Amino acid sequence: MGYNTEQKNLIIKCFETNKDSQLGASDVLSFLAANNTKVGLATIYRNLESLEKEGKIKKFIDVSGRQGIWQYNSGHCGQHYHLKCFDCGKVIHLECEIVENLENHIGKEHGFAIDREKTIFYGRCDLCASKKC
Repeated sequence: MGYNTEQKNLIIKCFETNKDSQLGASDVLSFLAANNTKVGLATIYRNLESLEKEGKIKKFIDVSGRQGIWQYNSGHCGQHYHLKCFDCGKVIHLECEIVENLENHIGKEHGFAIDREKTIFYGRCDLCASKKC
């Protein structure tokens, strides 16, 4: 499983502190700097890869399709979908029967199995949507 360094433990703490957010390497870098830990991006990426292999965090691709983002793995996120706000980045765990019905329909009628762990619905949360008006 690899060994834990002080840097790796701080990266884990970063994700535990931000359980409902998806973080990029620059977010982790900022967290470490705020905790008086100077680390290069290469070290951060190496630790992110290690933590992903250990199952402590999960990797996603951002909305642009070009950049990796990671989220703390609480162990139950493969059982539901997620909503992510374009503006603030908030992630909402979506446990809703209607979406499960949609998943069943897509499977039966279209012969397609949706991967819950990788599927994210993007939009705006109530707070950010109200700021746009």
